[in-house]
Parts: sequence; structure tokens; C-alpha cells
Amino acid sequence: MKEIDQLVQAFLLQPVTPEATWQFEKAIENRLHELGRSTLEVVYNRLEADTPDELPKHVQLDGHEYSRKNEKTNNRAGIGTVFGKIPLVRYSYEPLSEARDDNQKSFSPLELSLGIVAGNASPALAERVGRAASGHTQRELLELLQREHRVRWSAKVLRQVTAAVSGGVAEYLHQAQKEQLLAWLRVADASKGRRKITLAVGRDGIMLPIRNEKTYKEGAVATVTVYDRHGRRWGTMYLGQMPEAYQTTLSEELTRLVTELLEQWDGCWPRLAYLTDAGYHPTEYFDNVLSQMEHPRHPAD
Repeated sequence: MKEIDQLVQAFLLQPVTPEATWQFEKAIENRLHELGRSTLEVVYNRLEADTPDELPKHVQLDGHEYSRKNEKTNNRAGIGTVFGKIPLVRYSYEPLSEARDDNQKSFSPLELSLGIVAGNASPALAERVGRAASGHTQRELLELLQREHRVRWSAKVLRQVTAAVSGGVAEYLHQAQKEQLLAWLRVADASKGRRKITLAVGRDGIMLPIRNEKTYKEGAVATVTVYDRHGRRWGTMYLGQMPEAYQTTLSEELTRLVTELLEQWDGCWPRLAYLTDAGYHPTEYFDNVLSQMEHPRHPAD
């Protein structure tokens, strides 16, 4: 705080100009980042016992046995946080013979307790990465991490973190999608206008280059959109799947989402629409799935 006070006093003693203001704000930003980074470093490294005897010699994890190392070691890459990278010195447990035979790796109880993602990111930074990954290329995201969070990662580490975040939220994704669509339907249903509210499902394919493949492969994308009585779009839910034979995964996810959404919707029945370019998979999906669905309020229809 003393350094920040010095920056404030220096700013107040000079003529106020756009350049001076910019320099002042950047200096304050850098000091606050360093204050946050150093605070996290001190706090996180104080959490674990100083002597190994305070921790059990052997533990079990997921049915495998592990043995504690007698000395703390550094997380080699450091832990990325929203304030920058910090070193983390912790005890770790190595797999015993059967676990080694099963290709299990050593682990750190402290990292598990802190929720360190893929051995590289704090929960807060991992959340930022997960949100930003959907709207940035890999290079853009790496540059953003370095610029905004002072974290320099390789492309490999970034992929590991994004994959871990994706896997972590996967089991909650369907419920969150459904709840958001229901919320949009409620808002649309409360709107005024002459039209019926609309639930529009869209589906298409996208050709993707695949590493070590000579030709592009077709991925699958789908949308579920809610429109109000004025025809205004309230929101769109996006689904996607990498190339897969018959696009089975996307079909199953989309069918489950639409089916449960309509089953749980208790407002005015929406106009249902299906939007495609009449490609093979979108057309097959309509013929074999959507057109065969029963009306949840009138099963015989």
C-alpha cells in the first residue's frame, strides 16, 4: 500500500494530462496485480503442514494406494491465477505398485483441495479461460492470458485447461441449457403482440480440417431459439459436435433438450419451427425424429 500511496502523491504533484493519467492508471493496475499475486502466493503456500508427519503416510484415491513423499516439491510450471503465476510448494503422493501398473500419476492433496485445474490454473482463472475460449482463437486466448493476467502458457497447456473445464461442466450443461430456455420462454410468453411465441430449432453441418487427415470432415451444429410475440429473438442456445459418424451425439443431445423443454413448459404453447438448408443429416433428423415426436400435452396427436 505504501507504493500505491507514493504513486498517488506523485500523480497529484504533476500537471494532469491524458498521458499522465494513462501512466498513473497502468501503474496502479500493475501494483494491484502484484499485490493480489503475492497475497495468493503467501496464503496458498501456508495451507499445508510444514512437516510430513502431520500428513498420513499412505492414502487411497479412486481405489488406488499412494505413498507420501517426505519433502515438499514445487509445482514445476507454477499455478496460473487471475493475478499472474505463483509458485506452489506442496507434498505429493506417488502411486504404489498396482497404481503404477495402472498408469496412475502422483497427485497433490493441496492442489485437489484448492481445485487446481489440469495442474496449471486456479479455479478463478480456469473460469475465465472457459468463458473466453468460446469467443477467441487459441492464439488470441494465449495473448489475452498474457496481457490481462500475466500468465504465459503453451498451446498444449491451454488445451489441457480448456479440456478440463469442458469436462467439469459437461454434467451440468444440459440442465443449465434447459433452465435458460425455459426462462426465455417465460419472458416471451409475457410479451404483448399478435403473434404466437416461437421455438425454432436449427441444424446444419460445418466442414472442419482434421489433423493428419487429407480431407475435411463434417461437424454438426444446432440452435434452439426463442422469439416473443413481436418476433424479437430473446436468446439462442447453441450445440455443437466434432465430426462423428451419423452425428449421433448431437442428435441425442438436441432431442433430449427439446423433448424435456416441451414437457416442462406450462405456458402458452409455442409455434414450432425447424430451420435448415435441407442437407442430408438435418433432413433425416426431421423425418426420423422431430416429425415423429408426440405432443407432450396431447400424446395421441
